[in-house]
Amino acid sequence: MKSRLYYAISCFLLAVVLLFLAVPLFAHRLYPKQQAIRVLHTMEKGEQLTDKDIEPITVGALQLSEGIALTEEDVIGRYAAVDLVAEDILFLSKLSQLPLEGNLPKDILPEENTAQLMTLRMIEGSEYPVPETGDVIKINLFDKKWKDIPELQFVRILSVVPPKKAEDTVAVTVALNEKQQQYVKRQKKTVFYASVIVRSNEELAEKLLAEQESFFE
Repeated sequence: MKSRLYYAISCFLLAVVLLFLAVPLFAHRLYPKQQAIRVLHTMEKGEQLTDKDIEPITVGALQLSEGIALTEEDVIGRYAAVDLVAEDILFLSKLSQLPLEGNLPKDILPEENTAQLMTLRMIEGSEYPVPETGDVIKINLFDKKWKDIPELQFVRILSVVPPKKAEDTVAVTVALNEKQQQYVKRQKKTVFYASVIVRSNEELAEKLLAEQESFFE
């Protein structure tokens, strides 16, 4: 009699384990989840995306068959390449790294470069206190004194993200090569300072950017 009771209790405990552990684990493997970014409201082609326009969500990986899932960093500062509707999940195919209109410098984003979102503090006393698309900036560190960053001496600004309010920092997307991106990712908690070096002088801009690229050769 006791053996039957023990057997019944064992079966019950096994059922509980299967219900709360094994079944969810199996379901997760069968229907894996992944983070994605969706649009909160309708946006027209060419509009720039900010943190107010998007939200992270968790979706089934099968829904991401169209392309690789993006993070908020991948999206903020980019432009809608197509008309977007509320709750659209974003993929690279729906985004542009550059404004779709305007007189942009030729080859503003070289093939080997990609757009990188950065938050900068503009150095006080700079000739141009607010950066603009197409500017070439110099990025520095500050630790009791100014420090140059050889990898980020001359960097092209692709776009400027409108600030949420009056702040002493500005969010921009810049054109970086792979090694520059790796450096920025290693310095996640670092405060970067910047000053505009070139504006409306494409000949000088191209010369300085070529000098920057030669550093990596």
